[in-house]
Amino acid sequence: MNGKLRNKLLIIALVLSVTLSGCGFFEYSDNGKHNYNYDEDSNQQNRPQEEDDDDEYDPDDDFDDGSNENDSGDAEDEPDDDEDEEDFDNEEEQGDEEEKDEDKKIVDKWAFSNSINEVNKLGVRGYYIIGDDYNRIITALQNDSRVGDTEVANLIYSSKMLSDKEYYQNYNYDNLNGSKSIEWNGSCYGMSVTTVLKNRNILTSETLSGQKSLSDSGISKHDFSAINYYFWQQMLSPIQTARSDFMALSPEEQVNKLNNLATGGRPFAIDFFWIGSQTTDEVLGHTVVGYGKEDGEYSWERTDGQYSRAYSHRILVYDCSDPDDESGLSDIYYNDEGDFCIPKYGIFSNSNGITGAYNDNGKLGCIYGNDDFLNIVDYKTGVVSNAYKQEDEQAPITTIYLPSLAKCKVESDSGKADVQGLRISNSTYGDDIQTACLTCGKSPMSFIYLPANEKNYNVKMSKDDLNCKIDVGNVLITVNSDSPGSVNFSSNGNINVNSDEKSKKCTVNIVADRDNAFGINDCSQIEVSQDNGKSINIKQGKKGLEIDGDNMKELTVSGYVGGDKTEIDSDTKAKSIELSKSGNDIVVKADSNGDGKYEKTVKKAKIPKNKKKITIKNRTVRYNGKNQGVAKAKTTGKISNVFYLYYKDKKCSIATASHKHVGKYYVKAYALNDDGTFTESNRAKLIIKKGKVPSIKLKNSTLIFKTSDLSKKARSKTIKLTSSNGNFNFTKKSGSTSFTVNKKGKLTVKKGTKNGTYKLKIKVTGNGKNFKKTSKVLTLTVKIK
Repeated sequence: MNGKLRNKLLIIALVLSVTLSGCGFFEYSDNGKHNYNYDEDSNQQNRPQEEDDDDEYDPDDDFDDGSNENDSGDAEDEPDDDEDEEDFDNEEEQGDEEEKDEDKKIVDKWAFSNSINEVNKLGVRGYYIIGDDYNRIITALQNDSRVGDTEVANLIYSSKMLSDKEYYQNYNYDNLNGSKSIEWNGSCYGMSVTTVLKNRNILTSETLSGQKSLSDSGISKHDFSAINYYFWQQMLSPIQTARSDFMALSPEEQVNKLNNLATGGRPFAIDFFWIGSQTTDEVLGHTVVGYGKEDGEYSWERTDGQYSRAYSHRILVYDCSDPDDESGLSDIYYNDEGDFCIPKYGIFSNSNGITGAYNDNGKLGCIYGNDDFLNIVDYKTGVVSNAYKQEDEQAPITTIYLPSLAKCKVESDSGKADVQGLRISNSTYGDDIQTACLTCGKSPMSFIYLPANEKNYNVKMSKDDLNCKIDVGNVLITVNSDSPGSVNFSSNGNINVNSDEKSKKCTVNIVADRDNAFGINDCSQIEVSQDNGKSINIKQGKKGLEIDGDNMKELTVSGYVGGDKTEIDSDTKAKSIELSKSGNDIVVKADSNGDGKYEKTVKKAKIPKNKKKITIKNRTVRYNGKNQGVAKAKTTGKISNVFYLYYKDKKCSIATASHKHVGKYYVKAYALNDDGTFTESNRAKLIIKKGKVPSIKLKNSTLIFKTSDLSKKARSKTIKLTSSNGNFNFTKKSGSTSFTVNKKGKLTVKKGTKNGTYKLKIKVTGNGKNFKKTSKVLTLTVKIK
């Protein structure tokens, strides 16, 4: 150990303030060998060692080495960096010191914490998102041909996104499924992903927080909304598939991915999951930012002596739950064999699963180094990335969503297993089954990933009420029952729900991507609800949808047609009913004796026509320096909460948040319907013409400098105009050679310029982007005393 620093620290595993639990005590030793992946001479992070050579999909891109160089950013609204203050030596030196301090930080990070208990906290009650942000993400997915109806419905059901007016209220928001909003336990995925996107120059801090850096931002509803805009993207199928694929890798393959990305020189996001308590089996998930790697000799040991392990590497981590922590407890320590440890959360792992033992109570969920997966739906533009494959390509996994601590048995053609939270036992699936949870601290929702394209899936909950969702690619089934039981889904479309005892209420909601999946025009969602019964059976018949239950008198069937929830049921004593279409009618027939023949028509109703309509008109305006829009839309039918999206192209495929500069924009208005679809307007044009030529006058016609200051070095000040509504170029026309003026109006006085009053002629020219080109010669007085 000659020449090596050995520091032994007794550390209690810290507890996250968002109800995350650590466990145990640790002893840590570090020999002081550090290998930062940072080039201090050039003040730049090292670039990735490998580059993709084409745009084709690579299976590793879901959690790749970070080589997707989408760093263009959007500088359209970048502020002018010129300062109006005097350029003194001490200011320059202070600026240099601040710049060096920023270099040491490596990543610009949010200044506040992912906590609801601290003074400088992020959390409010509920997962808040403002109306514009909500509409942007839902509309983008709804309008993309690669994204199915089930994807949008699942995001709406899961997120319970809230409108602007509900900010900071006590949320008990009923979503389409009737369940209550998820209690806020942290937005770590959103905080981490927005941090990565900002540091990759994909989003600017001005777009996210309105400040020059994330570290300058205070907590606001806009910050929280932007963070939750990305937080809920973890529910989208590309992320779920990426997690499932990554967790199926061997431990050695997982840490190899981690190692490669950490040496790539760009920040990335890391999921991990763990059991927080041996007694309660708490399901916990978290996302952090990795931004570099160190090599050394590290040792972590439980002080009770039950387990210890040595590690040869660690990933440097920004943890949004403790942004100022520099202790290294949040870092991920690992070795080449695939073992890893995260001291802060009491996590030890030696496999790609979780056994619950002290040495295997956590696992890595995924590593996000691909820009398309980090930024599935862009916050500023609403553009959907290439994380989605071609239209109609089914997801390679089936996902089952459960309450976080629910116990269940799952079974399909390829295997069966017992699952509780993150634990999998008695499994015959091998690595073809994985578990995860929402990365938000104490998870209100856990996931089970199973192979797709099975002929049959069965979920049995014996102790808990039957509350689950099954996403089978082009069908989403949601079951809510106040009794334990099971749900079975077959590839032929049949669904059977059986309760262990009579349930006061059992509701089955089905969304299908296929057009007219239920034999009714414009109907992609059906809901079947039964009171005081034990079974509900739904199947595709020869002529329509056949439904039965053991209490048909209290069975209700509703369809979402034309954006409205429309009941199409019939109160009957029949054994089963058949819903079918005949011309423009919905026909309900009954099988009264159970012989499979629907001989009696019990209800006949016209298929509801979609009477909802939104109309907007073209508009031409002149530039005024602000975003402008079309006139208020005219609506027909039951429509509320109309919002507008602006596009750069005629096909309305490239959304834009900026519509203030001279040019042509295309506009559509939308309203969200009960079934998660949108009523949309015609396409209108917004034409912005060049504005009125602004008055060009000096605001500071006299500038004053001190001789004592000029004796040390040249000094500068900025020439200001009375109008800021425009872009102007400055040119010096006449005056002493001791003065220079750059095109942005920065006046520089040479070192040693003598006392006196000087007159300069300055030509100011409007650049013509948003105004007709104009110019004026102004007289500027400079006094040196």
